[in-house]
Amino acid sequence: MPRGKLTVMKQPGKTAAVLKLTDKSKTVLIKGGGDFDYLCGECETILMEGVQQDKCLGLVLLCNKCGSFNAALLRSNGPQ
Repeated sequence: MPRGKLTVMKQPGKTAAVLKLTDKSKTVLIKGGGDFDYLCGECETILMEGVQQDKCLGLVLLCNKCGSFNAALLRSNGPQ
């Protein structure tokens, strides 16, 4: 399955909606029926699994593994 790293953010704006899990043992925030995985830009943990590429833009996701905020925009180096 193709993969792409998300862009790490220092801190989202006050009005940003941040997706996060309450269960600290889990890391995947969104699971779908597509063919693309989005990885944390810091630790490369899968945050969105099996989604359609570029259909989740504009989201901010909090990684349960490393605590990084990730913007759902691919880095300029593109999919890996």
